[in-house]
Amino acid sequence: MSNLREERFQGQHKANNAFVKAEQAKIKANGGKDPKMQDKFMEFNANMMNNGMHAQELARTLTKGIDHEAFPVK
Repeated sequence: MSNLREERFQGQHKANNAFVKAEQAKIKANGGKDPKMQDKFMEFNANMMNNGMHAQELARTLTKGIDHEAFPVK
């Protein structure tokens, strides 16, 4: 029984070790490199703009149905 238990523990250890080694290999592939973004992400995009008026309108629509006395929202 102890040999069977030892084999089971060794199998679990090997599986965990294989997972860790695979994750380390993924990280090592990108290690030491500067992160590069595509040029399209550096361009101005109107959808990414967040001005105060847009945020206020969004807050109004999100908090339209709640009790403002019980849950005061600024």
